[in-house]
Amino acid sequence: MKLVFLLSSLFFTTSAFAKLNFNSDYPLYLSDQSRYTHAQVEAALDQAFSYQKPVVLFVHGRGNEPEKSLNGGTYVEGNAVHKIEQQYGVKVVMFNWDSSAFLYDRNKPLRKMPAAAASLKKVLTKVNAYMKANKNKKITLLAHSMGSIVIQKYVQTYGWEFKDQIFASVLFTSPDADNKNHALWLDQVAQSEKVYLTINKDDNILKKSNDARERNVSALGLNPIKPFSHKLTYLDLTKMGTAPGAATGAHEVFNKLNMKDQKNVCEIFEALLTSGSPNLSASTFTTNISGYFNFQFKRDDNAPCFK
Repeated sequence: MKLVFLLSSLFFTTSAFAKLNFNSDYPLYLSDQSRYTHAQVEAALDQAFSYQKPVVLFVHGRGNEPEKSLNGGTYVEGNAVHKIEQQYGVKVVMFNWDSSAFLYDRNKPLRKMPAAAASLKKVLTKVNAYMKANKNKKITLLAHSMGSIVIQKYVQTYGWEFKDQIFASVLFTSPDADNKNHALWLDQVAQSEKVYLTINKDDNILKKSNDARERNVSALGLNPIKPFSHKLTYLDLTKMGTAPGAATGAHEVFNKLNMKDQKNVCEIFEALLTSGSPNLSASTFTTNISGYFNFQFKRDDNAPCFK
């Protein structure tokens, strides 16, 4: 299968690069390891769009970045930038923040959130200006795991500062932000953006992501609780395994190799990450919570989405 071949080549694609360390002067990276300062946001976007592909602004999660997402450098879910590009035919602009941590520690990355939010503010301001000047272009915002907390901290510190829509979609995958009062900050984003977030109640990483939380509070992507937002879309991936009712512990849910050949899941991600419009009615069914959808079980490894 083409997908397997592409991913099996990642080791050879990335192993030739030198190890990358975090540098606050360079908040943006492309997959070729070119890096850009806050003054060069427009240049990064120009370069990404020059490939004539949909563009994804990716806010990574916890780990030794940018090494993890660009070179692997980990035993747990590395090479995210290359996976996204190769699986979805897009170009990724990665927002880099100081997310280093040992295993499941949240304390160290959480201490860096104010600086990450301030850096993101500068980037988003320039992305907003760029997209206003280039209305024919589309970009998706993808925040993964603790990357969701970077956006949360930005919103709670500065507010969502943009009245007009910037992104085709804003997608939070496996959000590690607290489930408590999540609607308060997400509703601010959803005032002008189409916001989606994924849930997997069997997520093996979020199950262990418990430190530095209040009692009875857990990760949003593991267990969303009331009050729910009426402005965003919840996508529940729980029990979308190899058989009806079978769990999948996937955390890197955007990775097609973790989708267990679930056609409907793949097609929704494909639409969102390529700046398209997801057909929820064909792939999901509604629940008694407004805006909360469960996926219809349908495995098909021959679906075009997996080619």
